[in-house]
Amino acid sequence: MAKYKCGDIVEIREDLCVGNYGAANVIEKMLQYKGNVAKIIHVDDDDITYNIDTDGGVFYWTDDMFSELLGRPMAKSVGEVSNPLEVDDINKPHYTVKYIIPNCDTLFSMDVNLAEYNASKHYYLFTNSDGKPFYLFESNVESIVRIS
Repeated sequence: MAKYKCGDIVEIREDLCVGNYGAANVIEKMLQYKGNVAKIIHVDDDDITYNIDTDGGVFYWTDDMFSELLGRPMAKSVGEVSNPLEVDDINKPHYTVKYIIPNCDTLFSMDVNLAEYNASKHYYLFTNSDGKPFYLFESNVESIVRIS
């Protein structure tokens, strides 16, 4: 049985190396994704390999290529999140998110904590350095990179 499900948010291992990781091999082109956050977009029928959004679903990934599960799709919509600060974001990893504001050609960057990801509504819930929550829709997020 697969460890991860479609829509799960995972982190690709920082120490990923070329070689065998169970049912799939890491090749040189996959190393560019080390440390990145990815969403599982397909679980293979054998429940052993995955495809992720970060590489456009090109490569096969296995459990051993991911360092941790960062989030599962949640059932609540944006309007139903009553108190986002209830999420334990103190121990969450620290990230830099690059995003684009609609109707603006400028790419912005901000250091954040990733609190939640909602796959059905396609948004991320982050907290900034002051602990204030904010949402970014998936279509506005250019990249999410772990920095600590």
